[in-house]
Amino acid sequence: MGFGKVGTEVARRAKALGMNVIAHDPYASSDRASGIGVNLVSFEEAISSADFISLHMPLIPSTVKILNSGISALAHFAQKATLKFTTGFEELIGRLYGA
Repeated sequence: MGFGKVGTEVARRAKALGMNVIAHDPYASSDRASGIGVNLVSFEEAISSADFISLHMPLIPSTVKILNSGISALAHFAQKATLKFTTGFEELIGRLYGA
């Protein structure tokens, strides 16, 4: 989630480890993503098909508690994988941690 400078570098490293990488970022360039072998997908698809989620986005009004909008998809995600969030912003996660 988030495919700016940090998200792109995380994706490069994950690709180097042999991972299939998808990303969601409404502002990301599809040319840049495809240039390093990353598929840009919808928010819902990213949550429902990922084995790992890494958050790399600024804390702005549209991202506050962003994962609350995908609670049903996260429930599906939690059934098939371990939840792993890398973020410096507890507010992005919202009620998942009781905030």
